[in-house]
This record gives sequence, structure tokens and C-alpha cells, in this order.
Amino acid sequence: MTNTELLNLHQEAMNFAQDALVATQHKEIEKAFELNQKAFDIERKVALSLVDSQNEPFRSIIMRSAACLALDIKQYREAEIFISYGLLGSPPDDIHQELLESLDLVKQQRLLKDKNDTLTFVGYLQSANIRTNKIRLVNGSENKEITVNFGLAEMVRTFFDNKVRALVRKTRGNQYELIQLVKEE
Repeated sequence: MTNTELLNLHQEAMNFAQDALVATQHKEIEKAFELNQKAFDIERKVALSLVDSQNEPFRSIIMRSAACLALDIKQYREAEIFISYGLLGSPPDDIHQELLESLDLVKQQRLLKDKNDTLTFVGYLQSANIRTNKIRLVNGSENKEITVNFGLAEMVRTFFDNKVRALVRKTRGNQYELIQLVKEE
């Protein structure tokens, strides 16, 4: 596509985004989401066509725009992808800073989403297996096997003989992944 065609598509996406903003102000949430989705679908095409382009600042502006639209429709992985593409180029300092701020926003939104998928267990560490990266947390007759990130099982041993609070993410079935481990007072 030519730069003129890309610019026209970008303008079309921005028109949908503007209409979505108006719909939001009128509390027409469903309509706003649909309009933002249309805007993102168009801007995504423009951004993907510029992945290998050296046309700065146009390229990084489009990547930032696609990332922001992805955030509006809660497509956090897509937002990360376009932020990464934008940062891979040579964006001007202000665009670079905005991309980094958008990345922080993505991280915050993912943490909020993950928070809804987390559980807290309180108990005592019974064992830590360095080979399998598993720890066992026991509270009375209840015990949970929890996966820890590579290399952390050794560090977790320092929590033995202490009551701990484990923040975990349920992965699948009855399997859990450790997010945070703290001593209980």
C-alpha cells in the first residue's frame, strides 16, 4: 500500500475512534466497544504493513495508535506487540516515552486481570524439589503442590519452619503457580 492509502486508512480508524469516544460520553458502552473494535481492525492492518518500514515518525505513531486502540478493547497481548514494534524502530523521544507509558499500562491491566485469577494459601512449607521446581504447602490435612519459577525452589527453602502466605495463580486443573511467597507474622 502507498503512504497515501495508509494515511487514509489511519484517518478512517481515527474517525471510528472519535465516534467511540462520543458513544462513551453518551454512556453507549456497547456501541463504543464496537466502534473501537472497528478502529483497531483498520489500524492493525496499517500497523502490520509498516512493521519493516523505516518511515519514522509515521511508523511509530501508527504503532502507538494501534497499541492504544488494542488497550481500549482490552487486547493486551496485541497492545504489547504493537508497542514492541514501535520501540524496535527509531521513534522520536516523545513517542518513545508514550510507548513506554503504554507498556506500563498494559502491565498494570494484566496484573489486575491476573489478580482475578489468583488464590491465597496459608500454611507451612513441607518440601521443595529443585529438580521439578515444586513446593508443597501444608495446612492441617490440606496440602497443595505449587510450581515455582526455575531456580526459586532453592530460595524458597529459607521459608521452612515458618508460616507463609502463598499468592498463586491457578494454571489448569488442580495445578498452581507461585506468584509471591511471604512469611506470616
